[in-house]
Amino acid sequence: MNLDLLKKILAMSRDSANEHEQGNAKRLLQAVLDKEGISFDEFLEKVEDKEKIWITLKGKNAWERKLAVAVAVSICQTYHLRNRPIREGTGLRIQVPLDKAHLIKDYFEEIKLAWRQELKLFESAYVYKHRLYGSSDPDAEEKPCKLSRDEMDRLIGMMHNMDDVEYRKKLGEGDAN
Repeated sequence: MNLDLLKKILAMSRDSANEHEQGNAKRLLQAVLDKEGISFDEFLEKVEDKEKIWITLKGKNAWERKLAVAVAVSICQTYHLRNRPIREGTGLRIQVPLDKAHLIKDYFEEIKLAWRQELKLFESAYVYKHRLYGSSDPDAEEKPCKLSRDEMDRLIGMMHNMDDVEYRKKLGEGDAN
């Protein structure tokens, strides 16, 4: 098995501008690997640069894991990065060039922190706009009041979908005229 030739075919299957050429290269590569009895992952481990390492980017939410991939793709300037999820909902492992690993980690943490701050700001603005907790003026002396059934339904609706929703009063039995 000629690894140099297979590396060139792999590069063509990833980087060719012609989609038919990419498809042919993928089929040829898979045929050779099947003939040799090697899985694609085993082949990648043999031919990948030893200058790559696996980094772990922690993210609890789906958007954080998507952000991790986007940052790595942006910095490495390639869509061909191997990644593996870590236990459900805890993060992502991505194989990146050794010289860019620290840059990716730092940039990811910086963007994640900024995004969380923006999210907190948005949440507080939403609560203020819809007066979910009454007046935000500390000098105003408002007494807590009981919520009516319609007000409670409105509050629950806003909490569930975070959209501006128009609520209409339900018609009673005698109001249908």
